Amino acid sequence: MRTWLSWMGSLGVGLAAPLAGAETGSETRHTVLLVQPLRMGTGTLGLGVEHAVGERVALSGALHGSLVVDSFRLAPGIEPATSRRVGVDVDPGVHVYLTGRAPEGLWVGPHLEASWERDTTQSFSFDGVTRRPVELRSTTLDYGASARVGYTAILAPGLSAQVGLGLTALRIHAVTRNPTRDGAETVEVTTNRPWSVAPRLMVGVGWAF
Repeated sequence: MRTWLSWMGSLGVGLAAPLAGAETGSETRHTVLLVQPLRMGTGTLGLGVEHAVGERVALSGALHGSLVVDSFRLAPGIEPATSRRVGVDVDPGVHVYLTGRAPEGLWVGPHLEASWERDTTQSFSFDGVTRRPVELRSTTLDYGASARVGYTAILAPGLSAQVGLGLTALRIHAVTRNPTRDGAETVEVTTNRPWSVAPRLMVGVGWAF
């Protein structure tokens, strides 16, 4: 009889342990992975992640990339020009949660921002005798910081959504390389634009685990 009761007790503990673990795992989520299809002012597609490092604090980061290729004619009868734009930017930050438990609830926090973009246009020039390829190239580096407020919602079984709004201060460093009129040389122009302030809107959907 004692052996039977001992076996039943062991079986009950063995069944209860997985159930308790599953229940705890469903309630506690530390990481949110987000796809960010909308980022106002950039038009890029990105992947973001947020990980709780405390009850009220989470580390956030995002990587955005863009690739746009276009073909157009500068004038009728001229061969089409090809334009290619490649860009990437990073966006690390810290979220302090005012409500709920990180990474869910209302949060505020600072972000650093840096982006790099290269725009290349390839066309042809014709002086009546010689046809020459022409390439126009510009490289832009933006860097700065932003202050944001947002909300992260986690729904069962883990579907998540996040929206953030803030102000960004950015400085722009641009380098343009254009050929001279005869195409024999390249002229490089460097431009440093002063700090500017712009709104920042972020929307993301994803999964919490």
